[in-house]
Amino acid sequence: MFRHLSFRTKLLASYLGLVFLSEAVALGVLHSALASDLRQQLGRRLEHQARGALRWVESGGRHPQRLAPRMASMLDARITIVAPEGRVLGESSPSRRAQADARGILRTPEIAQAGRGHIGRATRYSKVDGEEMFFLALRTQEGAIVRLGVPTRDIESTLASLRLRLFAAAAIAFAAALFFGLLMARWVAHPLKRMTRAASRLAEGEYRIELPLDSPDEFGTLARALTSLGDQLQSKIGELTAERDRLSAILGSMVEGVLVFDGRGHILIANPSAIRVLRSPALVGKRLDEVERFPDLARFLPGRSESLSPVRDALIHDSEATSTLAVNIQSLHEEAGGTCVAVLHDITQLRRLQSFQKSFIADVSHELRTPVAAIQGFAETLLRGRTDAATAQEFIEIIFRHAQRIGRLVADLLRLSALEVRSRDEAPQSPVDVIAIIKRVHRTLGDQASAAKVRLETQAPEALVARLDPDAVEQILENLVSNALRYGREGGRVLLSAYAGEQGVHLEVRDDGPGIAAEHLPRIMERFYRVDPGRSRERGGTGLGLAIVKELIDHMDGSIRVESELGKGTCFFIELPAELQGKVPA
Repeated sequence: MFRHLSFRTKLLASYLGLVFLSEAVALGVLHSALASDLRQQLGRRLEHQARGALRWVESGGRHPQRLAPRMASMLDARITIVAPEGRVLGESSPSRRAQADARGILRTPEIAQAGRGHIGRATRYSKVDGEEMFFLALRTQEGAIVRLGVPTRDIESTLASLRLRLFAAAAIAFAAALFFGLLMARWVAHPLKRMTRAASRLAEGEYRIELPLDSPDEFGTLARALTSLGDQLQSKIGELTAERDRLSAILGSMVEGVLVFDGRGHILIANPSAIRVLRSPALVGKRLDEVERFPDLARFLPGRSESLSPVRDALIHDSEATSTLAVNIQSLHEEAGGTCVAVLHDITQLRRLQSFQKSFIADVSHELRTPVAAIQGFAETLLRGRTDAATAQEFIEIIFRHAQRIGRLVADLLRLSALEVRSRDEAPQSPVDVIAIIKRVHRTLGDQASAAKVRLETQAPEALVARLDPDAVEQILENLVSNALRYGREGGRVLLSAYAGEQGVHLEVRDDGPGIAAEHLPRIMERFYRVDPGRSRERGGTGLGLAIVKELIDHMDGSIRVESELGKGTCFFIELPAELQGKVPA
């Protein structure tokens, strides 16, 4: 119950308890000393009176019975004169004498002591007198004993009066002590209370506190210590906050995902990249084996073999085998409770690029091998000089065609490479007349259409102006129309259409050629992918035309879709988001 009391109350209670205990001890000692003094004074007085009575008995001892009442009256005490054999010679009260004879007075303590030549003293309850009495006895030279007795009620009355006065004085002293105790408790508790409030503010995060620092006592020392502690905490908290902000900024800016997990595998920290890579918005608090998309993370739970030592570039895959992560794990100090830091590198795109690089090199090598070999072979034959003029002319024409093919391939590769390194913001956009571009494409490819015996037709409104990259639009249409003419059927038709949509410009290139099988449609935009490789090379295709188209459309944030059916033809649908305008600027 006392632990819920305030310090001021406890201090006051302790002080009052000490005062009460001190007063009780003092009163007890004083009362005992005064009672002893009173009894000693009474004993000295009775001893003096007893000696006087003894002289009277010795001088007038022939009539002790008459002497006893007279002495009792003079001394105001009970007088008993006892013969050596125990017979009562004189008694101040006849009734008491009879009672004394009957009880064997020699066995009383005071008479027994006096009989041995000592001063007999005894305080006891007397059945003869019916109250507590103080007796003192002396022996005469003849062996008779004179005993004086007085009731102790006078002493008790005096002691009662004295106790009353002592208790009154103690009560006054206690009241004064209470008053001064209240003042002292307030004086002591007030600065302590201020410091308690200051400590509470420190605990709540308020580090700027004001306390009296000029006090020379322990409270001043404590106040200075608390103030210094507050300043230090504020400084440390500021440093930790700045460090946390720096760490948060660093983790937030990292491309790599960072996970911090404890000895039980619970994730403590996850930066935005980790959330993005693992595709789980609520990572903190989860266990590694609870990340659904990457169940292989369970391999790195503490206690597993791989977590006993640092992990370097461990590869894990998502549940759909579409993403690959390189994981590096480093354990912190042992006192950190088994905490580990995992760095996640998303190498999915890198692996795709590596795979594409290998495929690209293989495709380019394959595409260049045939024309280079042909050029080398025919050139070597010409160098030997063993051919006639007509054959030499034929060989030169073949070398020229293969050189043209190599030139087209190199040009397409350079164009595709330039598109890859160019950002989307670099694409020039200006109000252009889409209809004029369609007409230019029709004129440019008119000869190719005639040579392929294919009708090239256009279908478009009278005016269609939009903010686009004119060169990109023209190249897209040229590549698509050229492919349609190259692979279309003789006597067929290629239709180039354009119209305005809700979000921009829609273009279509439709042919009635042989069509494309469904299994080829998802891959026709890949580099060097050909539906019919032999036919494509015969007709001068590099296998990069549609890849260039896809790259150009992506740079304009557009989309391309293909529909085709074997024997009925193919149609390319293009959507280019653009701001439509009313007229072409002059």
